[in-house]
Amino acid sequence: MNCRNFNKRINRFIKKDLSTRELASFLVHLKRCDECKEELSIKYLVDKSIVDIDDDNDETIDRQHKYDFNFRLKELIKDSEDHVISVIKKNSIINMLFIISATVYILALYVLFF
Repeated sequence: MNCRNFNKRINRFIKKDLSTRELASFLVHLKRCDECKEELSIKYLVDKSIVDIDDDNDETIDRQHKYDFNFRLKELIKDSEDHVISVIKKNSIINMLFIISATVYILALYVLFF
């Protein structure tokens, strides 16, 4: 992903609206690009400041960190990374089971016909 594509996806990232594939690419770019990291921080701060002013009764936000936007952004990034890792692990297990099943099938055919 390049900076232009990254910046197009920032709002969707904040709203947790990226596909797993987009999210993985977004996070990889985030780790590598300090300029985009800064842009995300600014947009997150602006977005969450406005949302929190409009909704002061949001119980889903820990009171201790309600206005600690850096902490909340780090938590969003960590949760997103955890999500991508869990999907990769799940897909790896599924692929491994498919390979094992295919191997057993091929061995069964070999035993039957040879």
